[in-house]
Amino acid sequence: MKISGIICEYNPLHNGHLYHLEQVRHGGADAIVAVMSGNFVQRGDAAILDKFTRAKTAVQGGVDLVIELPVPYSLAPAENFALGGVALLSALGCVNEISFGSECGDIALLSQAAQACRICKTEYADVMHDFLRSGYSYPEVLAQMVQQLCGSEIAAVLAQPNNTLAIAYLNAMDELNSNMTPLTIRRRGAGHNSAQPSPDGTASATYIRQYFT
Repeated sequence: MKISGIICEYNPLHNGHLYHLEQVRHGGADAIVAVMSGNFVQRGDAAILDKFTRAKTAVQGGVDLVIELPVPYSLAPAENFALGGVALLSALGCVNEISFGSECGDIALLSQAAQACRICKTEYADVMHDFLRSGYSYPEVLAQMVQQLCGSEIAAVLAQPNNTLAIAYLNAMDELNSNMTPLTIRRRGAGHNSAQPSPDGTASATYIRQYFT
């Protein structure tokens, strides 16, 4: 039996998420487990719908089991958010695969970028700290170092938000020695923070949330 795990917020569940779930099923998943943020999400905001309603929509959308990601991880930056989600999926002992969206849709390219990030943070930690103390932002420093190490193609992967989160999942899997297989689904339709829906009718969560405020 193939069980796929997804780490998510579904704030709210939209057509892009449903496409992702559909593709995971088409990839042979017999069951899908979602580790989902509770009432508070990564940006530090309260979710627009309570966790029980969002869990219900997840099940209606094709998820078989929803597990809550504890608040310290759901509110954390991407690296710790990913680490908490991967740890929960690994602890279940039955999840074969972890699936996530990305702009590039290329697991080999994401894996190269993830490895480059690990090298920068370990072998070149002193260099990174020097640049950070000089006032550069963490994403700027990491992108520049990856470009120097691996070239512009790998560095360009870091410029897209879903790619960045995918890299965090891959690095969390490496840190935890996870034996889950990574699967990425290319994001389609509207961009991560797009203020307009795409021609195919897919809107970003950002666009949808504006109607609740």
